[in-house]
Amino acid sequence: MLAFFWLPITLAHVSKTAKLPVLTIVQTLLPNVKLPWLHHCNLYHPNVISSKISTGERDHSLDQNVAWSNWQITKLSREGKIAEARKLFDRMPDRDVVTWTTVISGYIKCGMMKEARILFDKGDARKNVVTWTAMIAGYIRSNQILEAEKLFSQMPDRNVVSWNTMISGYAQFNQIDSAFHLFERMPERNVVSWNTIVTALAQSGRIDEARCHFDLMPERDVISWTAMIAGLSQNGRIDEARELFDKMPERNVVSWNAMITGYAQNLRLDEALDLFERMPERDVPSWNTMITGFIQNGNLRRARKLFNEMPGKNVVSWTAMITGNVQDGHSEEALKTFSGMQIEGIKPNQGTFVSILGACSNLAGLGEGKQIHQIISKTMYQNSAFVESALISMYSKCGEIGIAREMFDRSSQRDLVSWNSMVAAYAHHGYGRKAIHLVEEMQELGFKPDDVTYVGLLSACSHSGLVDEGLKYFDELVRDGSVKVREDHYACLVDLCGRAGRLEEAFDFIERLGIKPSACVWGALLGACNVHGNVKIGKLAANRLLDVEPRNAGTYLLLSNIYASTGRWREAAKVRLKMKDKGLKKQPGCSWIEVGSRVHVFVVGDKSHSQAKLIYSLLRDLHVKMKKAGYVPRAGASHIVKSLKSEGHYIIAFDLKKNEHMTGDMLCHEFHLVDLRVMKLKVTSGVDHVFNLVADMGGMGFIQSNHSVIMYNNTMISINMLGAVKINRVKRLALLDLCLQVTSTPEFKQLETNVSLKESKAWPAEPQDAYGLEKLVTEELCNSGSTPRTLGLSVELEGSITSMSFLEHGKINAGYSVKLMPRLVFWKSKSPGAKRNRMIIQ
Repeated sequence: MLAFFWLPITLAHVSKTAKLPVLTIVQTLLPNVKLPWLHHCNLYHPNVISSKISTGERDHSLDQNVAWSNWQITKLSREGKIAEARKLFDRMPDRDVVTWTTVISGYIKCGMMKEARILFDKGDARKNVVTWTAMIAGYIRSNQILEAEKLFSQMPDRNVVSWNTMISGYAQFNQIDSAFHLFERMPERNVVSWNTIVTALAQSGRIDEARCHFDLMPERDVISWTAMIAGLSQNGRIDEARELFDKMPERNVVSWNAMITGYAQNLRLDEALDLFERMPERDVPSWNTMITGFIQNGNLRRARKLFNEMPGKNVVSWTAMITGNVQDGHSEEALKTFSGMQIEGIKPNQGTFVSILGACSNLAGLGEGKQIHQIISKTMYQNSAFVESALISMYSKCGEIGIAREMFDRSSQRDLVSWNSMVAAYAHHGYGRKAIHLVEEMQELGFKPDDVTYVGLLSACSHSGLVDEGLKYFDELVRDGSVKVREDHYACLVDLCGRAGRLEEAFDFIERLGIKPSACVWGALLGACNVHGNVKIGKLAANRLLDVEPRNAGTYLLLSNIYASTGRWREAAKVRLKMKDKGLKKQPGCSWIEVGSRVHVFVVGDKSHSQAKLIYSLLRDLHVKMKKAGYVPRAGASHIVKSLKSEGHYIIAFDLKKNEHMTGDMLCHEFHLVDLRVMKLKVTSGVDHVFNLVADMGGMGFIQSNHSVIMYNNTMISINMLGAVKINRVKRLALLDLCLQVTSTPEFKQLETNVSLKESKAWPAEPQDAYGLEKLVTEELCNSGSTPRTLGLSVELEGSITSMSFLEHGKINAGYSVKLMPRLVFWKSKSPGAKRNRMIIQ
């Protein structure tokens, strides 16, 4: 479910939390922790949706025995011992309204609304406005707003708290118009009423209406000012919020925190830090606000510094740092932070577990994930929908799709969160049909797909090649007005079409979007263009992507690869040079494997492993076996064939053996088995262009073990092709060769970091003497003048070593640093040439 969250960690319930900043994620995922500026009413006013309902006046029991029993019932209810409280209630000979209200409130606090309603509806039940308000608040807490609304309309008497409770309930369910209409009907209002409606309007984006009501308030308290400041900040009007902050008659720590949070949310971190340092007093939320602000703005280093300086840390502080590390790609550091949290004796909560399981998912750390699962199983969060979803995703991303399914099947409360997690797991493993069947089963049970469901479904179709099914579900999504179409859906659709090669269709779809496409949409299209070698659309997608993310090195690399795959080396070189000029670098590829409780990490070209010689020896043996089995990696040839066929040319291919791995669109019109190490004039008879590709391509293990074979095969093929071209007077010869530039050898270890690459250094150093020697022989034949003059051809060299510096130059101090450099030699005829437009590829 990664697509759904700003952090790659939150795996599921993510329809309402997708791509939220850390501050919001912490608030959403941590039920017992709220940022102070978002719950200021809870700090200074009685919580109108609490199990304790205050009417502004207190009920008293006149009978001392009844009063004592009521006190006992209240105590048992607070301790969660509602069954014992009910037994005491049933034994009481006399009960007053306080008794009935106390037991009903106890049921509500324990989430037992059905039992509370049965007691409430009893014929002999004694009820007053407090009892009714408690029931309304209970329904709101249990997400039954319609029942609360119905009960409110039946109330015989209402006080200001009853009205405030219902208004707050409407606001909680984002029914702002209903809340506003109820506010307008209130016979009397207090400061809580005004604060509730101002906060509701501000948080729903109706900031001008909120400001208007703030200005109309007959009296304001510190909460009124803080609510308005928070609302202005959330809606991007930070300067107006600061102006209001400076006018406050009195401030408390919550007000300061609200203003600091506003600056952090609006990316004005220096002003947030300045205000933080000027605070007369700080509490833990003050520090947490500043830490999450740094994380939210991508400054993990300063967040860590502040975290280390923090005098007292709570679960939110630790969770914020764990979340920040996961968000920044430092999953190992997140695990270390979690260990430190355990050592300090801070108990993790729901948000902590979700975040740390995300770190395990990123690292494919199955062992660590299982250990954390054991910790979860001993806590109250083992049945949490969020945590169960995170566990399903963790097991899925660690390759254990079977365990993920078992987790799903054993789920105690299988809600939409759980279903979405399982759909995402199947999508991750490419089980498109299973994902579709799961969604169908979900719908049969009465669950309605949300935006997260459709992301998982479209992703599953894309990874499984189910184009028609994916298009059908996207059309269903668009027609379903209750589900908002997000950027992730567009990206999935583009990826779906791109994987199927329908690039023009995908591009047209993006162009028709009514919104500006995001980076993920253009990235999906660019990746598909790289797979299918579509230069035209790939260039357009890359340019649009660079407009959004100008510092993304991956975009330059993909565009360069697209050019290179179609033989346009000059354009590829320009892209790489442009990338170099901008100071952009690609992160080296890295892989790891866990063997015997030890993780082995490998970087591209790395020989630092203690068993490097054995590993590379095994790789060489594996490569030899692959070649014997008939595997010939010829991606360059396949792209050339596809490109030439698309231009309407007739293609004839010659090789020592057939390539079993080419698909239909890569196949030539004719194919002949020929050993080109022996002169064969027929291969160039009646053709216009010849593409002579390199022979014996392989990895460094193969090259180092087969120097003489490589040099002999390539030299003989090149000489014979030159002769065949000369005799049959071919118009154009494209000779794709390889030069191996060695910047260090075991005998002379290169420690310099800035190594120049010049044509004069083309002669390869020992012991790499295969491709380099063949290149020099071929170029000497071309430059000597005999062959070109005899043929009457002009020679144009493209791609010398210096112009080929766009290819990666991997450097490893005190070791080999090898560079493979393709180059093209074009021979263009000055005569009209042959009549037929036929080409051969060797």
